[in-house]
Amino acid sequence: MSLARAKKTIVWDLDDTLNDLMGAWLGWYHQRNPTQRFVPFADLHENPPVRLLGVSEETYLASLDAFRLSIEGRSLSPVPAVIQWFEAQGFSYQHHVLTARPVATVSVAAEWVFAHFGRWVRHFHFVPARRTTENIPDQGEAKSDAIARLGGADFFIDDCPENINAARTVVRKCVLVPKPWNDGVGTIVDVLASLIAP
Repeated sequence: MSLARAKKTIVWDLDDTLNDLMGAWLGWYHQRNPTQRFVPFADLHENPPVRLLGVSEETYLASLDAFRLSIEGRSLSPVPAVIQWFEAQGFSYQHHVLTARPVATVSVAAEWVFAHFGRWVRHFHFVPARRTTENIPDQGEAKSDAIARLGGADFFIDDCPENINAARTVVRKCVLVPKPWNDGVGTIVDVLASLIAP
């Protein structure tokens, strides 16, 4: 009797990979700040977009975190193409979700992940994002360090080039999700097509 071959491991970023956080937040932000500079989502060539919006980083982060905790933020829909991929391919892999968020927003993130992806995802991890309002010893830890503690991964999918570059030593294949603020090419459908289980 032969042992079944181990499933390949995928580490998924949460925000702007499994959902479209920035686009939803930007619309929410503009509705609440109608006199502020308007920036279309397609023009978000910097992340964080503090210079584009003409606000401080503290103001931006406070708004982003408020959105994450809002009804609108908790009600974000998953990216349709990602859900379709999971329905077709999800059980062929072992899935980890790894997010960088302030501690105050992590519980709603975990609830969202398991509500939408609980059929497939068995592991949820976070690294504490830096916030002046939280005194956490490991704030700002790299996602690559968290992946290394997992023993590496076959795939890592993220929208942040810095996270992708740092993870190349512990991940077999890193995949950048195309967004206005990075140099990714193609679409999320192309990204998902690059994940092929033998």
